[in-house]
Amino acid sequence: MVIDAGVQTRSGKNKPPLTLSGDINFILNGNVEGSERVVLGRMLTDKKGRLIVVGGPGKSASPIGSGLNNFANNDGWYDGVSDGPINAVVELTGNEPILAEGSAWVVIGPPSYAPGIENVTTWYDQALSVNARTFSPHLMKKVPELRPSSIWPK
Repeated sequence: MVIDAGVQTRSGKNKPPLTLSGDINFILNGNVEGSERVVLGRMLTDKKGRLIVVGGPGKSASPIGSGLNNFANNDGWYDGVSDGPINAVVELTGNEPILAEGSAWVVIGPPSYAPGIENVTTWYDQALSVNARTFSPHLMKKVPELRPSSIWPK
């Protein structure tokens, strides 16, 4: 399933939010049974011209009225979780535009803003984690726990 907002461009300082959205079509037996425009996020620039990407409203729904049979992978449903590449072109007055080397990747994931709400973790993610911990512990770099008191100014 792909909800494609297409190639979008934002340049300059203090540019207002541009909505990133795409259409989802559910096709059954060769017929479009339901479709919906899905807002994936917004992008804008700040006073210094830095790109800011903000997630959408986090909506999930079924335009064809399918029920929820599981916590994930329900046929006929979509959600606003999204990701995509960010490329930059540098333009200096009097010079040709230059595509910046490398790129970034933006990810708009599911919310995890309350203790009772867990992030979605796939079975594949769990299997990779168990494999690394059990058979390749050297891959599991020990990262020290950071507490606010250890990083805030005194």
